[in-house]
Amino acid sequence: MEGWGGDWITFYGEWRRDSESYSSGYTYCQEKLAKINGGGTFKLRDLIEDADAYNIAMRIRAGANIADEVYANYKGSGYLSRFKRFYEGRFGNAVNTKAIARDMLMPGDDPVMQAGRILLIQSTGGVLTTMPHQMPDAKIDEFCQGLSDTLLARVGEENARAMKLRSEGII
Repeated sequence: MEGWGGDWITFYGEWRRDSESYSSGYTYCQEKLAKINGGGTFKLRDLIEDADAYNIAMRIRAGANIADEVYANYKGSGYLSRFKRFYEGRFGNAVNTKAIARDMLMPGDDPVMQAGRILLIQSTGGVLTTMPHQMPDAKIDEFCQGLSDTLLARVGEENARAMKLRSEGII
């Protein structure tokens, strides 16, 4: 299971725990996912850590030196495109993002992974939490759309920040 995937599965359990107040998974994502403050399990710092870990790992896999990549990511300008590189490298586009997010929630062939998925969901949602494969497709689809739109919004914010810094001659 990937870092973001574990966070995503736990966040699903949190949504189900809070479902009396948040019937819509999309609304739950918009209000709680990747936020700086608030009581959620998948905060902005978690998304930053997931994106950085993915980006650095992909560069190392391609033969880069870990020290150079860590430096480039945190001391260089890597932070200015962390979400864009993560989004494009891991998901590619909005349709894929939604499908990958859905697949991460659904049972698979690996019993160890499935046990981990159940544990993560029940750790925040409770033992009687409705599992994702038991939910209506439309409910899961809107929840996964919430992740896709959240990631795209972060990429957009990042692009705007980089353009502003470039226009000011800072980078």
